[in-house]
Amino acid sequence: MAKGYSMRVDRLERGCQLGTESYPKVAAWAARLGLALASVLFVALIFEYLVFPRVLPELPLGVQVFLPPEIATLAQSSKAGTVPERYIALTGDSYAQGLGDWLHSADPDTNPPYHSAHVLHELSGRDVVTVARGGAGSLTALVFRPLDYFRSIRGRSRFPVERPELLIAYYYEGNDLEDTLLELAKLSVESGQVVVDPGAAGRPLSREVLRVPLGNPALGSPRSMRAFIEAAHARRSTEKPPGGFFDSLYFSRFVLALAKGQSERLFPDAASPGALARWSIPEAGSRVVVGGDLHDLPEALQGPALELDEASTDLALAAYREALGILVSKLEETRLCVVYIPSPLVVYRLAGEGSKGEGEASRGPNPPAVQARSRALRDRVGALVRETGTAFVDATPGIQRAGKTHFLHGPRDWRHLNQRGYRELAGAVQACLGAEGGSPPKKRFGSYSMASVARRECLLALEMKGRALCQKPA
Repeated sequence: MAKGYSMRVDRLERGCQLGTESYPKVAAWAARLGLALASVLFVALIFEYLVFPRVLPELPLGVQVFLPPEIATLAQSSKAGTVPERYIALTGDSYAQGLGDWLHSADPDTNPPYHSAHVLHELSGRDVVTVARGGAGSLTALVFRPLDYFRSIRGRSRFPVERPELLIAYYYEGNDLEDTLLELAKLSVESGQVVVDPGAAGRPLSREVLRVPLGNPALGSPRSMRAFIEAAHARRSTEKPPGGFFDSLYFSRFVLALAKGQSERLFPDAASPGALARWSIPEAGSRVVVGGDLHDLPEALQGPALELDEASTDLALAAYREALGILVSKLEETRLCVVYIPSPLVVYRLAGEGSKGEGEASRGPNPPAVQARSRALRDRVGALVRETGTAFVDATPGIQRAGKTHFLHGPRDWRHLNQRGYRELAGAVQACLGAEGGSPPKKRFGSYSMASVARRECLLALEMKGRALCQKPA
């Protein structure tokens, strides 16, 4: 028994000796682990606070979709540095967002120019950013999106971004009225003020859905219309209370989103294969005269809301007026300017009665009727914009002149401007700057002369078998 007790004591002593001998090894291992973690944390903080802010404008287009939404504009290359100063902001739908063939042909591994913001930056020397959202109607383009974004970037971002000195709102006659009616329809149903047939949900562009807002009594007067929009904004506001420490770690959030493949896409329409398929060239139907020659174009050229009746048109324009009034009252220190953009069906000279516009019967719209409808809309939009004390620029005359000799849309995406078209638009937008002017910016990207524009369009046209689009550069 004594012998057994002695053996147990010996084992305990040897265990203690082993533990004493291994303790320095464990401590050294823990120290090395702590040093490694501290090094990783130090490097991460260096990237977070010193490197990441500097490289934001150099991030390739292909990874910008993974940026936190509140700092996505800081990666746009249409400005001199990361944080825009005394800048111009664009709002509106996909035209202000920059969709079109110029974007589709851009290298996703770079951050090149691709729309009117870049051209305006080049021409004026001013920092230019876009806060637009594709598919936006008047309520989103003038109230929800800009007001929420400016509040978010000032309240939650560690980057000192002030409100813009000039906010330019694009008004596109091709679908702004319809998109506004769709927004009013959705909000009317959400608020319970209108009840619709559940089957209509599957027909988002049907005449029934576009007429839903006409049955909402809350939209019957200017005062009630404004109250309706303000109440909808209060319900849908994207403002969030100040987040925790992690919310301000934009580089860490970007890396995690990149690793998980989860993010709000910067260009939702452009990223959708289905959307690209809609913009591809269908069988030729319409014929237009460009450069003195006849050319076959897609049947679905967008026109100036030809399918809307007067009641729907009046309601959509009333909503636009009240939404613009709200924007004016909220951004008292920011100058505002509205730019009217014509639809493709209005830009080109139609070659007869057989031209077919989107939403029209097979006999097609009458060319004089198309131009008359466009002029009426331009006059009405211009009048209500000026009523709010906002500057108004009609880009139609200049774009129509350019459309006599060159294609400003396509050859793949016929709903949006191409590179030549966005340059023409930016030239018209300069009128919003008035006498402010500016100085040429420092070169951030290669030259994109009109000769190079024509060559790129020609090569793209050959790829799409639209050989008639290849023209000698002007």
